[in-house]
Amino acid sequence: MDFKAFRTRAGIGLAGAALAVCLLAVSARQARSQVEGSLPAFVRIQSTTPGQQQTGHANISGTLLAGRVTVSTSGVAAVQGVTSATNGIGITGYASSPSGTTYGVFGYTASQSGTGVTGQSVMPNGDGVRGESLSSAGDGVGGTFQSNGDEGTGVYGANMSTTGLTIGGSFRSYSTFGTGVQGLASATSGTTFGGLFTSNSNSGRGVQGMATASSGATYGVYGTSTSPNGVGVFGTSVDNVGVRGNATAATGANYGGYFQTSSSAGYGVFAFASSTSGNPAAGYFRTDSPSGYAAYALQNAASGSNRGVLSKALSPEGIAVQGWASSTSGENFGVIGQADSTSGWGVYCLGDFASTGIKAFRIDHPLDPTNKYLTHFCTEGAEALNAYSGNVRTDAKGYATVRLPDYFEAVNRDARYQLTVVDEGDRDGFVSAKVVRKIRGNTFVVRSSAPDVEVSWRVEAVRNDPYARAHVRPDVAMKPDNDRGTYQHPELYGQPLSKGSAFNAQAAAASESKGRQTGP
Repeated sequence: MDFKAFRTRAGIGLAGAALAVCLLAVSARQARSQVEGSLPAFVRIQSTTPGQQQTGHANISGTLLAGRVTVSTSGVAAVQGVTSATNGIGITGYASSPSGTTYGVFGYTASQSGTGVTGQSVMPNGDGVRGESLSSAGDGVGGTFQSNGDEGTGVYGANMSTTGLTIGGSFRSYSTFGTGVQGLASATSGTTFGGLFTSNSNSGRGVQGMATASSGATYGVYGTSTSPNGVGVFGTSVDNVGVRGNATAATGANYGGYFQTSSSAGYGVFAFASSTSGNPAAGYFRTDSPSGYAAYALQNAASGSNRGVLSKALSPEGIAVQGWASSTSGENFGVIGQADSTSGWGVYCLGDFASTGIKAFRIDHPLDPTNKYLTHFCTEGAEALNAYSGNVRTDAKGYATVRLPDYFEAVNRDARYQLTVVDEGDRDGFVSAKVVRKIRGNTFVVRSSAPDVEVSWRVEAVRNDPYARAHVRPDVAMKPDNDRGTYQHPELYGQPLSKGSAFNAQAAAASESKGRQTGP
């Protein structure tokens, strides 16, 4: 043993002990002086637990290592740190161990309404409580908050001011790939929430996301889900709007809401009105512009049999698409279709076409196209008829063969013939014409009473293709039960609109209400 070194350390130890005794003595005298009222009172250090209760101050310059500080008086702080320096710190906690579950500062309360750690700041830009992770790598956390209660809250932020643009919690990331707020519900089952935000104000916002950059593909709110049955963003509302997007720019092609799917069988937007009664609408679209579109659909593929809009009704009495021009004046259109191709169809039906009104074509008047329209109307009948017509000239014997399209007999039956002699020279005597052989092999033969006569002919026949044979409609039919006692156009019979077969009181009221809305 190195006795010289031992004596040296022992001497130092004894000197330190002597100094501690002196300090205790001084502290004791100063503590007693409080009773005498002559000197400021200090708290003396005691060797027993819990020791004698004292009132006074501990004024220490250096390092204080204390196991536990306890107070029993309501409203009194067990530990209070105060700094008056510009960049000072009232209390700092430091866990220097490089391993283990250590805490720089640990707060605990046993009260049901207590707070483990609370911080306050009276300055305009101060921080009541601040946590900071200085590590430049790894998953460092500035603050970790945890609740083990089955209805507990891991983090609770409240701004008690009743005025001003207040914020209950503010989170920020400066990294180019950072996240201002990240919420994680790590349970693999149950109805969990990565983040749940609530506003009780009648004009409040549960969640508001803002991307302030003036360029780039930014997102105010961005949600993703990796589950095949998941939802990237989900919003609910008791009586108004579950999710709302607003593009406030007055110009440019902006979007109040933008939805996209990358799946080959996906839907960019899926709207669902789950009520099984009433007249709910899965989607409601509106524009206040005099030349706007309430809904605009674009099929962007340049080839293929694509569709701008596909609408489907599963009910045996359903309507896949209904267009309604509700104004009672002006030349409006319930549905208008347009095809720019010369071989396209503005409206095309895969099935029967019917109308309670008159079917017609309308074009610009050829003699005054800028000021007038020319309208022609369809010929109606009790049967589905095809019509063919033309002119033929008889030979020297008065015979002529009329050739019909090669598909005539494949799509027609029960042909009817009309013949008219055209005698522009007004020859002597009356010239007549007749059919001398009916249609066989898609031809028929006519004969005139004089040679070399022009005959104008017309053939009408009942449509007889496979579709027509499978969809025979009688010209008179009984109305279905739900249409009995109603009219298609009740106003024409002096009846109220409520007698209309297409009238629905709930739908009319809902439509009128929606039409009056200034916005959800």
